Amino acid sequence: MRKIIPASFIFMALFFPLVLMSCAGMTTPAIVNSDQDAVPDNYDNRHDFAKPKYYDKCPQTTPASVPVDKYGCPPDSDGDGVPDYLDKCPNTPSGVKVDKDGCPLDSDRDGVSDYLDKCPDTPAGMKVDQNGCPPPPVVEKAGSIADPCIGKTAKEVFVLLPDRDGKVGQVEVITTAGSQGLNKAWEATNVVGADQKPCESAVMDEKAVRDKFKEALDAEPALPVSFVVYFKSGSSAPIEESKKLIPEIAEAVKSHKAINVFVAGHTDSVASNKYNQKRSEKRAKTISNLLISQGVDKSVIEIGYYGEEKLLIATPDNVNEPGNRRVEVTVR
Repeated sequence: MRKIIPASFIFMALFFPLVLMSCAGMTTPAIVNSDQDAVPDNYDNRHDFAKPKYYDKCPQTTPASVPVDKYGCPPDSDGDGVPDYLDKCPNTPSGVKVDKDGCPLDSDRDGVSDYLDKCPDTPAGMKVDQNGCPPPPVVEKAGSIADPCIGKTAKEVFVLLPDRDGKVGQVEVITTAGSQGLNKAWEATNVVGADQKPCESAVMDEKAVRDKFKEALDAEPALPVSFVVYFKSGSSAPIEESKKLIPEIAEAVKSHKAINVFVAGHTDSVASNKYNQKRSEKRAKTISNLLISQGVDKSVIEIGYYGEEKLLIATPDNVNEPGNRRVEVTVR
């Protein structure tokens, strides 16, 4: 009797060797999980073993107990680049620069983060408000200092004055018990004793300061002011234009209450050194006498002469240079 073999059996018989052959040549790569975070270094959900995809983007850095995302990295909720398990400020606003602990930068260390700080350069140790700025100054109507030291006898009063150009620096008043910074025009502090902290500062009224400390302010020396008088070649007489400066110099001496007027004579490089020394001396004495004739006290005048030693404009020898034939007057 002929046996009939079902077609499905034939199909399986033909196909099965192919399956075996295919499986026989197949190699499964080793699965590596360096940090044991449940995400293999080379896991591929397509099972494309010839070209594995490396899903764990943090294979060496995640501690075993830290939960990870599908890429094997610890979560970073605020996206600041510092993972949550290390982030001491996990709710930093987007785009804000942070330090290694994940906290917003605070450049002046006043406790107010840079992105909120409206006064980012506050001096160290100064008290600030929620905006990172020193509290507004207190001005007393009478110009006294509004602080806890009122009622006590101050041994010293410190007032920060602006420069003549309006700029204000800063000073630190220090005792053995502490310090107080001053960085505003007319800001002041009291010192009750060397063993007590300086009082809280306050800004005083300018007029009150000038009235209260008038004697000290009047004694403050004025800034030096300088003038240059030019001369004719080989002459001890100033040129006509420079003669007009003499009354102006005399007025500056009086208004500055000068205690010293230094008159320095110079020449160009024409003629000998000996001749030029004499010429520069004569020029200095000429200007000195002219100032005395304008009412300047001769006791405050000091004369110096340098010949061609200090050329204002550098030249070779024997060069006629009008800019070097001069007398410089400095009023202090």
